[in-house]
Amino acid sequence: MKVVHAQGKLTMTVGKRLIRQAENGKEYLLSVGQHAAIIRRTNDGKLQYLELQAPSDHIISGWQEFEEHLGINIKR
Repeated sequence: MKVVHAQGKLTMTVGKRLIRQAENGKEYLLSVGQHAAIIRRTNDGKLQYLELQAPSDHIISGWQEFEEHLGINIKR
């Protein structure tokens, strides 16, 4: 298990910095501020997060692609 810590004034900045370090084919437990998620970078380089409790019927549980702007997902 590899643990990475990052500090900064803005939660989103720190979160984006950590997410960008994700390696292809690996899964991570990401905890930033009050938010925690399981994320992964697929072998083809796509970032995804695991949605276990979708807040509405419009979002399906399971692996979801990150939005182009990572802050959109971190704010959820």
